[in-house]
Amino acid sequence: MSENVMLQEAIEAVRRGQQARARDLLTRLLRADPSNPEYWLWMSAVVETRKEQIYCLQSVLNIDPDASAARYGLVLLGVSTPAETTVRPVVRRSWSAGIPEASAPTGLRRLWTSTPGRLILLLGTLILVTGFIAAALTGFGRRPSAIASRPSHTPGPSPTFTTTPTMISSGKGGRETPQPTSAGQASLALIPEITYTPTPLFVTTPHPITEAFRSGERAFLRGDLQTALEFFQQAAKIEPGSPDIYYYIGECYRLTGSYELAVQAYNQAVEVDPEFGPAYLGRARALLEDSPRADVSADLDLAVEYAPDFGEAYLQRLAFLLEQGELDAAQDDLTRAQELLPESPLVELYSGQIAFQQGNLRAAAKHAGRALEADQTLLPAYRLLGEAALQTGDPQQAAQALEVYTQYAGEDAAAWAWLGEAYYRSGRYTKAVAALDQAISLDDRLEQAYYFRGHAHLVLDNGQQAVNDFLAARRLGGSASFDIQLGLGRALFAAGRLDEARSLLNASQNLAANDAELAQTYYYRAQVYEASGNLSRAAQDWQALLALPPSSLEDGWAAEARDRLEALFTPTPSPQNTSRPATRTPRPTRTPEN
Repeated sequence: MSENVMLQEAIEAVRRGQQARARDLLTRLLRADPSNPEYWLWMSAVVETRKEQIYCLQSVLNIDPDASAARYGLVLLGVSTPAETTVRPVVRRSWSAGIPEASAPTGLRRLWTSTPGRLILLLGTLILVTGFIAAALTGFGRRPSAIASRPSHTPGPSPTFTTTPTMISSGKGGRETPQPTSAGQASLALIPEITYTPTPLFVTTPHPITEAFRSGERAFLRGDLQTALEFFQQAAKIEPGSPDIYYYIGECYRLTGSYELAVQAYNQAVEVDPEFGPAYLGRARALLEDSPRADVSADLDLAVEYAPDFGEAYLQRLAFLLEQGELDAAQDDLTRAQELLPESPLVELYSGQIAFQQGNLRAAAKHAGRALEADQTLLPAYRLLGEAALQTGDPQQAAQALEVYTQYAGEDAAAWAWLGEAYYRSGRYTKAVAALDQAISLDDRLEQAYYFRGHAHLVLDNGQQAVNDFLAARRLGGSASFDIQLGLGRALFAAGRLDEARSLLNASQNLAANDAELAQTYYYRAQVYEASGNLSRAAQDWQALLALPPSSLEDGWAAEARDRLEALFTPTPSPQNTSRPATRTPRPTRTPEN
């Protein structure tokens, strides 16, 4: 079997998830030619440990210091920083992963494709991911969506909080590569089966005599944006009437964060050809990245009008419409994007965001999962999956998704709060406190974070800390909340402040909206009365609890109430012949099922 055939079989095995076969084939290839950087790069995607991944990527750079995918893989593994990866000597090599080019949508003159294949396209994907992170952190899509109500009979947390649906746009991106906070998920950088890259799209003007333009294209593909910019600027002097050259100049500036210069370049493209659609898209992206609240609707409409087969334009306008809450118009653009870019994971992601805003949480989670199947580096899909899974009652899945997301987007306070709630609901209380600490350090106005941290402290017997958290939640708008009043009453009891606890539980009884909430009030207040020696009132609450419909009681509460009544009315043999029970601590919130 020739080496080329063996490499193709190894790549196909990677795509199919046949890791063992891929490793075997790549091992044989490396024995035959250990100086081939392509073999090492693919091997980094199928080895089993972080140490092996680092070794493979460093081997690539030892052979080809200009290998962008390997350099950025080491950045995400935490081995080097973005600055460190740029100081290596440049050794140009020509090697290809041999992956077939994607077919262009009908009507496009030319689609930008990768010479070395999807592994080198990882650089573009990392740039895009950075934009997604910044978009989430700068508040893109702040329209509220109600979290589905939890069952009211649960004695633990069951409030309804208002949250922000997951949205992405171009955002403020391209400035930094997300840094992992631990090694566990850094292998996201090493996944070769990446089916989406930001598309510098089609070139409408032939450049038969301009070698500078072709050199600029190659540098752009490598991710060497400064070199690409220099070549494109040379090309613009030779062919000043070519709008696509100014478009690529704008892209180089935009992807390096020089938004004002990027807009100037896009303006030049429009001056040369007012019907050059990509320039309008580029200008809209640059304006959004510089100011996420900019109104770029006119540019996005012109991009679609002048380039009706330009899938990227529909995706960008779709993101903008979602932010505005215009779901019907967004759905129209989604339909068109699905026709033009059926393999794009962004199509699945936006489908999930639309479903989320429509309240179809299970569909939202399903779309997010499909997006991740297509591109496991798409961070907003982890955020959407985590939020949707949490609201559909799957805290384990929510925690798994949000762990990945917060590892790379560590400044998203809402995501940390959701992760803390997911930990709490899956019974990992110490982790819940740590995640909620992080959320509150980023945004001390998160009522939800204080509420769940208060309950976690209750379970961990940190009574006064729980009191402090419930008081904070109440100050932030929960004074009329049954759940927060009940939680504060329980926390005061755990802290030994019995009179205050009784007062708060009386207040929560007044706020109870159903039998299940009344049951919680009677259950915890009976314990407070017993601890304070008011046995007759304790008995009244236990009896009131038993008088409620059995379906409104938590498992074991009826039996416990009967036991307590029997103890209260049965004299305890002792010299004093007192029936006062021992002081009791509040029952911890029931651990949710995993």
